[in-house]
Amino acid sequence: MTPAPAPAAVPAADAHNDLLMLVEHFRDDPGYFRRNWLPQLQAGQVRTQVLPVYVDEEFLPELALRQTLRLIETALATVGSCPELMLCRQPGEVEHALASDRIGIVLALEGCPAIGTDVQLLRTLFRLGVRVASLTHFGRNSLADGSAEDAAGSGLTRAGVADFTREIAEVLYGGGHVIEGCDMAAAVPGLAGPADLPNLAAELARRGFGPADVAAVMGGNLRRLLNEAIGAGLAASP
Repeated sequence: MTPAPAPAAVPAADAHNDLLMLVEHFRDDPGYFRRNWLPQLQAGQVRTQVLPVYVDEEFLPELALRQTLRLIETALATVGSCPELMLCRQPGEVEHALASDRIGIVLALEGCPAIGTDVQLLRTLFRLGVRVASLTHFGRNSLADGSAEDAAGSGLTRAGVADFTREIAEVLYGGGHVIEGCDMAAAVPGLAGPADLPNLAAELARRGFGPADVAAVMGGNLRRLLNEAIGAGLAASP
């Protein structure tokens, strides 16, 4: 039996797009996001976009917090200048953005070099709008080891790791954050950017996924997670 085609417009939820770094890089061009990224997101039917804040090695360690704040300000300014976007900070706002035909923006931390050992700074970043956090990205910081440490067989050297981990968990889940996954190491053919996401929906349908399953994979599952987590605690990501 030939599977039914995917719906013409399946609202997508993208859990990871590093576009914020490019918007910050071109900060002297106020129209950069609207010209270069908004059309792609709209063409791909993206209705929920997680924006990770990633700090390049050149800023580590002393300037990590400054760069994190700079990127958060870039995100807030971009949302403020685009009525097509909506920053999601409260329960239900992800679905509200979808219902109002806007792109719901969820701020995330891709690694926590800005935190150092001051775990309470996670609360500060939560107040600024961050709702998702991965403790580390590839390398090591004061909160966690990344996969880059696997070959060396090393682990966290801080005394009282169990107590420290418990402290992190209490801040994350007591403040309204969510756990974010990692971006892929290799590009997927046919998915060069967000505008190509309908190709994924079409391929799922071709492989026999029904409309409800396609909608769930493309964004429904992630939106459900975000709606449950936002406002309940900072979401953590493996």
